[in-house]
Amino acid sequence: MLAGQILNPEEDRLIIDMCAAPGGKSMNVAEIMNNKGRIISRDFYGGKLPLIRKEAERLGISIIEAEEYDAVKLDESLVCKADYVIADVPCTGLGIIRRKPEIKFTKTEADLKSIRKIQYKILENASKYLKVGGELAYSTCTTNKEENIELITEFLNK
Repeated sequence: MLAGQILNPEEDRLIIDMCAAPGGKSMNVAEIMNNKGRIISRDFYGGKLPLIRKEAERLGISIIEAEEYDAVKLDESLVCKADYVIADVPCTGLGIIRRKPEIKFTKTEADLKSIRKIQYKILENASKYLKVGGELAYSTCTTNKEENIELITEFLNK
């Protein structure tokens, strides 16, 4: 929900939520926008899209379009179109270790390298979707500096 508060989107704008399921961030920005505008809520897992649609219907939100899409792949039709992009990317999950303690035993250095490549590509694509002057919120649920500040610094320096 913090992404929506940080972006504080205006009404009648286009938002792309790149890794949207289960839909909380999309719902939050739709409410901030007073259900005026367009939100493309995408997720890699098509099976999660009914969660987004059901919640939008429950809340009376009509501006959300839930779509299955791999955020690692650039959608040329959206380049330079979005006013706001939310990229809450997949991560190692080290920030939720209290809820899922098994994470510390299941993640390897190879996992980190693999997920970091995915995160970088999603961030790169997110930046391409923005109009000039658009705003991007990048977030993870990890405390790992390699997936946060180091990745963002690398991206900004290219």
